[in-house]
Amino acid sequence: MKFTSLYIYTFLFLNLTFSFIGCKTKNEPLDKNLPILEGRWRATLKLNEFEELPFNFDLQYANKTYTMTIMNGKERIPVKDFTFDGDSVFIKLPVYNSEFRGKFNQRRILGVWNNYSSKTDRQVPFYAVYGDSSRFVVNIIDSIPNVNGRWEVSFISADKTSRSDAIGEFRQDGEHLEATFLTPTGDYRYLEGRVGNKDVMLSSFDGAHAYLFMATIDEFGDLNGDFYSGESGHDIWLGFRNDTISLPNAETQTQLKDPSKRKINFTFSDLEGKNVSLSDPMFQNKVVIVQIMGTWCPNCMDETRFLTDLYKKYHSQGLEIVALAFETSNELATARPQLMHFKKSMGVEYPILLAGKNSKEEASKTLDMLKEVKAFPTMLVIDRQGFVRKTHTGFSGPATSEYKRFVMGFSGNIEGLLNEKGQPNS
Repeated sequence: MKFTSLYIYTFLFLNLTFSFIGCKTKNEPLDKNLPILEGRWRATLKLNEFEELPFNFDLQYANKTYTMTIMNGKERIPVKDFTFDGDSVFIKLPVYNSEFRGKFNQRRILGVWNNYSSKTDRQVPFYAVYGDSSRFVVNIIDSIPNVNGRWEVSFISADKTSRSDAIGEFRQDGEHLEATFLTPTGDYRYLEGRVGNKDVMLSSFDGAHAYLFMATIDEFGDLNGDFYSGESGHDIWLGFRNDTISLPNAETQTQLKDPSKRKINFTFSDLEGKNVSLSDPMFQNKVVIVQIMGTWCPNCMDETRFLTDLYKKYHSQGLEIVALAFETSNELATARPQLMHFKKSMGVEYPILLAGKNSKEEASKTLDMLKEVKAFPTMLVIDRQGFVRKTHTGFSGPATSEYKRFVMGFSGNIEGLLNEKGQPNS
C-alpha cells in the first residue's frame, strides 16, 4: 500500500509540474462550469514517502469571492487571496509568504504548497477533497485512553545528536484531542487530532509551519513517537505525565551584556527607508517596548496581535512600541513587500524596522548590548527615563494555559511603568 501511494503521488506530482500562463483574474473562476464547491474540505500535505499531514478547511463563495477558512482546534485562519487561470488556482496564505498552486474541479484540488520563506526550495505535494470532515482517517477504535493533562516531553533529533525539552498540554474530549507544546522560546500553537486504541495523532497547518505528531501509548502509559515539521524536519518525541512541570522564567533568559549600562540605543531603517533611532524624540519620556521578531515566525505573529492591542490601549498614555524585524533578506527592497503585507494584515500601527537576517546569531551580533538573543520573539521594556526594566524571551500564545496569566501580568507591569514618576527603582 505504501508503494502504491508513493507511486500515485509521484505520478501526480510530476504531472503537476506545469507552467502557469495566461491572463489571471483575481478571485473569480474563468470557467463557470468548474466552480469549487462550498463546504468542508479535507487537505493533506505529502511530507515524505509515507507521511501525510492532514488539516481541514471550510470554503465559501460570496460576492464573487472565495474564502478558505483553515481550522486548527479553536484557531480559524481566513484565506481570501484566490487567483484563477482556467482550471488552475493560486491561493496565497495570509501573513506568511507561502502559496498553494494547483489544478481544480468541483471536488478536488491537486497541486503543491510553496513556502517561500523556507530555506529549501522544495515544493510539498498538496491534495484537497470536498465533503470529508475527518482530520485523521483511522480504523475502528476499540478503546479511548485518557491523555488529558500536562506532559513532560523531550524531542530528540533523528540522528540522536541533539535534544530539546518541552511541556505538552493536552485537552481531550472523547477521541477528539487538542494540544500544544510549550518551550522556553515559544509554543507550537494550535494542534488538533484524535486519540484511540494506543495511538495519538496531532497536526497543524497555519501557512508557515506544518506540524505532524504521531505517537504510541506504551504499557506504562508513556508516549513514544515521531514529529515531522515542514518539508524535511523529523524528530523522535517522548512524553511522560507530569502535572507540576513548568517553564524557565521568561524574564531571566535574555540579559544585558553590561548590567550597569541599562540605557541602550540602535538605529535601523523603517519601511520607507528612513533611519529611526531609539534616541529620536518620539521615544523620549515614553515607556517603550522593543519587539525582536520576524514575519516568518508564528509566535511573533501571536505576540504582534497582543502588542497591537496593547498599543491601542496605552499609546495615548505614553506607550511606544518599535519592532526590529529579522527577515530572510536584509535588503529593504527585498524584505519590504513582506513586511508591508505583515503590517497591513496584522493591523500594526507602530513602526517596524528592518534590523537584519533571520538568525539568532545575526540578531545577537546586531544587538550587541545583549549577551545573546535566544529566541524570536524577544521583548525589551524600557521606562520613561530610558532604562531597560524588563526582558521577556519567547511567547506563550493563546493556545496555551499561560497566555491569560501573562496578559494580565505584563499589562499590569506596563500600567505601573506608565504611572511611574522620577527615577526607576534599582
